[in-house]
Amino acid sequence: METPLCTACKRRPAVYKRTYSGELLCARCTRKALHRAVKRSIARLGLLKPRQKILVPLASSNPLGSLVLASALSEIEEQYGSRVILGVPEGIDASPPRGVSVAVVRVSPREPPERGDPVACWRHDRRWSLRAARILGADAVLLPLTRTDLNLLLLEALLRGEPQALSEALHSLAWTKPPIASGLWRVEGELVAAYAAISGVEAPPGCVKRLSAAKEVYYSAASGRPELEYSPTKSLDALAAAASGMYPVCIECGGYASPGESTCRYCSRYTLNVSILSLRE
Repeated sequence: METPLCTACKRRPAVYKRTYSGELLCARCTRKALHRAVKRSIARLGLLKPRQKILVPLASSNPLGSLVLASALSEIEEQYGSRVILGVPEGIDASPPRGVSVAVVRVSPREPPERGDPVACWRHDRRWSLRAARILGADAVLLPLTRTDLNLLLLEALLRGEPQALSEALHSLAWTKPPIASGLWRVEGELVAAYAAISGVEAPPGCVKRLSAAKEVYYSAASGRPELEYSPTKSLDALAAAASGMYPVCIECGGYASPGESTCRYCSRYTLNVSILSLRE
């Protein structure tokens, strides 16, 4: 059977079918699609300007996404003279993408007590990466949360009846210092996996998250497709943002806390220690 041509460039053979849009993409156009989405995401954060320092933590929640994001950022930010730093917890073996600095971070404990809880995992990743960013003097922290992750986390909060967890579905938390956001919020998880396979990106095991009803509901709402359409996604974004201002913000992770509390119920359960062991180009 003859290999179909890429529907984007119409010149090179296709290697990936993007289920979300139906496009057939060659390796080059797959990478371009992800780079374009990441560039649009970070442009809204004001990070497309000279000499920025951006920390991308090797998130236990999505280590593959962290490496893909760092790889894309290094190419995008190269023209601006910015520095992309991959924050790697001590004891984890990860190969950084070309052009990315590596900060080895001592994180104790490495994972939260609720190891299988997706909300706890993401809050833990935010908590230690914010502390590391302050030590390093980073201008922003970019997490590898994809559009798929954000929608699943929102549904998780709704199904739990836990409105404070709605903050996990926001693609940026501008109130933290430094600001923290997702560099992949315009990208579906499937495209990240395709980019990794094409580029040869491999990641260590991540936080083993428990199976939840959210994934079943998500796929049901998506009518059997791997992603929701854009309009429902915007509605979910609006729902998550509606809770902003209704709850205090946790001083540790930046997520919503219970009324009258300065730390959320996740961060208050354990003491976290963070230090930078080394920083290399």
